[in-house]
Amino acid sequence: MKAYIFSIALLFQFSLCISQYSLNDYERRFKEKFYYGRPCDGILYLDTVYHLFPSDSVLRTRGWLKLQCQDFKGATDDFSEAFSFVNTSDDSAVLYLNRAISKLRYNRTGALEDYTFSIVINPKIGGYKWRGGMFQSDKNYSAALQDYNKHIEIILGDTATGNYEIYWFRAEVKYQLKDFTGALADCDNALRLEPLCGECYKLRATIARETGKHSCYDYEKAVYWGYPEFEELILKFCK
Repeated sequence: MKAYIFSIALLFQFSLCISQYSLNDYERRFKEKFYYGRPCDGILYLDTVYHLFPSDSVLRTRGWLKLQCQDFKGATDDFSEAFSFVNTSDDSAVLYLNRAISKLRYNRTGALEDYTFSIVINPKIGGYKWRGGMFQSDKNYSAALQDYNKHIEIILGDTATGNYEIYWFRAEVKYQLKDFTGALADCDNALRLEPLCGECYKLRATIARETGKHSCYDYEKAVYWGYPEFEELILKFCK
């Protein structure tokens, strides 16, 4: 009972304090107090802020905090409520993407629908990449490859620029589809963008082992990045 009374008192204190500030002030204070290091503590704060300043930005931030705190249904509810504030198609596309991410743990059919809605509204905000990741985790590698291809085509163009992860993801999918040449090419693209991609060296070493085209360089790099299963191959082929 004392803890409950203390929580109410704390909430009231927050209300008095926050009411003196604008929404921009709240955002700055929120980052200082909760965003870095204690995300779950910020949810109570945002409950009060939303009561004083109802807005999609508060709902989105609270939704992402709930995601970090494993409250996936609560995050979905916040993203859903935020739709009542948005005025542009781009904002709607982002909300569909956010809500899809929150649904992944408990409603994959709903997540797939929201990813698709986001892509239809605006394919440039990352929906293909996220939906491709869902297909990949479901081992639907052909569908994942199609989405990763579309992401690279629409967002990155034909040049190897942008986020290295999309190339690593696509390399993994191509490996599962036995397209070893394509997988190695995407590993090269990823490493060009991020030379510290240890997973890329692991995949290259795995392909070298499975095809018999042994690569001492990739085996050694893979071991360096924490994959000791290739040490035996180094002893056998590289000494």
